[in-house]
Amino acid sequence: MEDALADCLDALAQGEESLERRLKRYPAHREELIPLLQLARRTLFARPDFKPPPGPTEDLHAYLSRPPKVVSRGSRALHSMARRHPTLVGLALFVLFSALSALAWLSTLGAIMVVAELSLPLAKPLLLAGLTLLPLFFLWNLFRSVRSWLRLLVFSPALPSRGKRAPASASGNLIVASVRAGWNSEDAAVRLWYRVTAWSALRVIALIMLFGWALPLVTASGR
Repeated sequence: MEDALADCLDALAQGEESLERRLKRYPAHREELIPLLQLARRTLFARPDFKPPPGPTEDLHAYLSRPPKVVSRGSRALHSMARRHPTLVGLALFVLFSALSALAWLSTLGAIMVVAELSLPLAKPLLLAGLTLLPLFFLWNLFRSVRSWLRLLVFSPALPSRGKRAPASASGNLIVASVRAGWNSEDAAVRLWYRVTAWSALRVIALIMLFGWALPLVTASGR
């Protein structure tokens, strides 16, 4: 059943005709697959402005809405793994988001410490909140994020890869447009990869700026 669902979800992203051919391969599971695929279709086409990837005459937006071939392969593998081993993928997401939450907490705590060194008002209450309430908030957000992303990976299909050549309408800001398209991609695995990469980079930079520059500078000036 799990293999049949994974196969049909991949076919869903390719079009109705492809999906119908895949369903014929699994007549014993057809009645169980149809409601799951209907749910996946509603998830994939939830945004009113989303359109399935068109053919060879696609415009730039349609071209960028699909991931590159290498990213598409990774996306399909992650979607398939999430459907076959949801507990394992959920655990991996938990570890990943735990690391991101720890980085965010340390960054926020560093900013509060800078405020405290400057003897600004509310520095002590902010520090107390950062040590007590903030970890609880990040813990709540951690479990919520793991649950939401795991659902998306299990129930939404991977999109097919884009063509080798960009359309003629592609301009000099193709990299920026590609990053923006990846950030808002309809493919949950692609969207997760782009967002985790950006979140990680920003939080590491924030930590370096706070603990490597701002806090030592403020501490030295206070002396």
